[in-house]
Amino acid sequence: MKKNFPENILESFIITIVFFGVTGFCIVTFEVIFKSLVYKKILMHFGYVFGLFITLGFIKMINKQTIKLSPNANFIRFGHFAIVLVLSVFLLNIPIIKLYESYMSSEPIIAQNPLKSIIYLLAALTIAPIVEEIIFRGIILDGLLNNTKIYKWKAIIFSASLFAIIHISPVQVFSAFVIGFVCGAYYSKTRNLFATIILHSIANLFITIASYLHYNFGDSNIKTVNDLYGEYSLIILIACIVLIMVFFMRRHKT
Repeated sequence: MKKNFPENILESFIITIVFFGVTGFCIVTFEVIFKSLVYKKILMHFGYVFGLFITLGFIKMINKQTIKLSPNANFIRFGHFAIVLVLSVFLLNIPIIKLYESYMSSEPIIAQNPLKSIIYLLAALTIAPIVEEIIFRGIILDGLLNNTKIYKWKAIIFSASLFAIIHISPVQVFSAFVIGFVCGAYYSKTRNLFATIILHSIANLFITIASYLHYNFGDSNIKTVNDLYGEYSLIILIACIVLIMVFFMRRHKT
């Protein structure tokens, strides 16, 4: 049987290094050239695209054939996984981020120039999810899942860990691992890469919303639930409770 690269932990790590190396080079270059935080963040996503093409070319060179991504269209229990991601953002992401006070030392991009914010948000909801899901679910996780010697949950956790590591910043590592784990679990169940891209976009959207609400209406010194999102805290808490109820009701029916 012909060997496909990557198919084990070492090869997955190599793919991550290639992708991270190329993307990192682009980001550092933009850091030097551009002074605006907004432009740096926007152009960072184009560095992602360049990193994706180099990585795909690297894989093609080793396999000597074009990589084929799984074209599955199975959306079974998509809502369950989407609910888990939204709940993790509002209930876990901000409180854990607040362990690192430096995160809130600067104003979020989404609260600055509206036009630049829209451009950045569109990039975060399209380019980042597409590139990262292709690399970490469509290539790395898919290769690990195809290796019968690797236990499924080990493959999911390892690919999610690689995904978290490339985010470097401690305040992003946790949310990245959660996204990677949930998307990985869903991909292992359905092999639907398009669905994980949508899940990833949903997570990025709600992380942005949560950060914006916390910065503008919350309190950096979190002591009560109301300090998370200010006047919106109760509404969000009720919405989360409703989502939890819907989640368990749907699970019970299925």
